[in-house]
Amino acid sequence: MTQGSVNEILICVAFLIWGFLILKIIISLTKKAYCDLKKDLLYLFNSLIFFVGWVFYVGLAIITQGLKEKTEEASFILLRRRCTIELTHYLIISILITIGFTGFNILYQKYFFRKGNIEKRMLVLLAIGDLLILIILSCVAVLDYYLGIGDQINRYYH
Repeated sequence: MTQGSVNEILICVAFLIWGFLILKIIISLTKKAYCDLKKDLLYLFNSLIFFVGWVFYVGLAIITQGLKEKTEEASFILLRRRCTIELTHYLIISILITIGFTGFNILYQKYFFRKGNIEKRMLVLLAIGDLLILIILSCVAVLDYYLGIGDQINRYYH
């Protein structure tokens, strides 16, 4: 499986989730099931996490020049350091964004669900899902960056 196919699969998963959620929202509106609609809107908001992952990916995709040192080995050492820094940066951002989304989820449930009843299980599942998606997308972005720049370094020295 190539890196391009992994990216395509992740994009398809995001669009399938959005299509499913929009279909559920339309069904909830036609059935006037407003409790389901509130949950579906919360899920739709949380699915915006895919856009954050896309920003991670694009942030590294716009880097087109490899890190060139005197030797190929030194260039790869520098590239690995850069990837470690970027991955650490993205993971910290992922944790902060997950905390922000969890705060929004708490407020949303408090004000839009039955008499301010907060479903803790839903909060935990959404937080874990958001964080897991961001971690996967961070790793894919850094891996794609490493493979692309690594290929460029190989071509430069050979």
